[in-house]
Amino acid sequence: MALHISILNVFLSFVFLLHNWRVNRNSIFISVLILLISTFSITHYLVIHASSRFWLAVTFNNQTAFWCLIGPSLYFYIRSVLTDRLTFKTSDLLHTIPFWITLIGIFPYLLTPFEYKLSVADLIIHNMSAMKDVTVNWLVPQKINLLVRPVLQISYAIGCLFILLRFHQRKKYHINRPVKQTRFVFRWLLSLTIFVLLTGIYYLWALIAYYSSPDFDRTDIYQHQALYFVGVSLISMPLMMIIFPRILYGIPKYKLALKDSKKNESIREEGSMPETSTSSSADSPDKLGNTTSDETNKDPFDALSERMMAWMEAQKPYLDQDFSLESLADQLEVPKHHLYYCFRNILKTKFTTLRTQYRIEHAKQLLREADLRSVTLDAIGHASGFASRSGFYKTFKEEVGCSPGEFMEAELKKSSGLAG
Repeated sequence: MALHISILNVFLSFVFLLHNWRVNRNSIFISVLILLISTFSITHYLVIHASSRFWLAVTFNNQTAFWCLIGPSLYFYIRSVLTDRLTFKTSDLLHTIPFWITLIGIFPYLLTPFEYKLSVADLIIHNMSAMKDVTVNWLVPQKINLLVRPVLQISYAIGCLFILLRFHQRKKYHINRPVKQTRFVFRWLLSLTIFVLLTGIYYLWALIAYYSSPDFDRTDIYQHQALYFVGVSLISMPLMMIIFPRILYGIPKYKLALKDSKKNESIREEGSMPETSTSSSADSPDKLGNTTSDETNKDPFDALSERMMAWMEAQKPYLDQDFSLESLADQLEVPKHHLYYCFRNILKTKFTTLRTQYRIEHAKQLLREADLRSVTLDAIGHASGFASRSGFYKTFKEEVGCSPGEFMEAELKKSSGLAG
């Protein structure tokens, strides 16, 4: 069971990395963290269950250096979420020192023939105590080689707990952040850190028991319920991100309120402001789109939502056939995951839905004014942002309930009736 969960997590970590790094690049670190913990769990399972000499030879010791990055991955993930930016300074290379030391130490073992690795696997399968004496790291003794990873993991987890505690205590860090999203993601980060801490403690305890008992046997490990905790927690991490995709939005920080206020004023001069559905629409909005009646209901991203809608109304970027969320983020000069947050939590709609609505409304206006002797329906579709005739006709009928030609005929009859 634990093996299948770990393999599934490896697959899911790659899926998250491929599909979410463009949305929020902070997800790179959580994907790497899940991948590293899962690959370690696979090797741990193979050692304990002694089921396959081949796969044990493939996994044992070969990934040890990368497991030293579990702690740094957690730290970088939490730091990037709390600061809402992905940064990597030269000083951050210090966090990779254990990785490089371990990699140099095991490098000769990596170059050994696979037959030698199979023989090492055979020794471990027949006698777990063989791991105490086998030479797999040429720089440090095997005991230290095994202890480094859980000690690092525990140290980083404790450090991250202090970072989270400090963030929670300093309320000024929460300015220009959505309250509900901040609370939700903070709890996620806290749970994740505690999980990393507890798994590190479990593996450290297992190693201490292994070295302190000369007769330590695989059955000693089976008796402890901690294995079930690790297995359940492993699958819960990616499941949480699937069930609650808002985790991937992080804790967005809106920094451009004053700048955007000036931009909104200039945009209003070019086009009318549309009415938007915001999370605090029941209260009276101020100039930035925030509510003034209840401080706890304020969402600083109401301002960005208002600015985005004003931009759509005034600049009509949806008329570009290549218009996408990426291009909108570039035009507004904001991170893409900020827009995701606005669409999901404030506007309560999808970007593609809003884009389609704007395009259809523009096409309806052109159809009301069109003269088919000088313009075709296909040209109207292209002028409204649709890339193909079929796409225009299909979308129009789905949204309006009739074809563009039928809509135009109905409008002509309506105007003729009014004229008569």
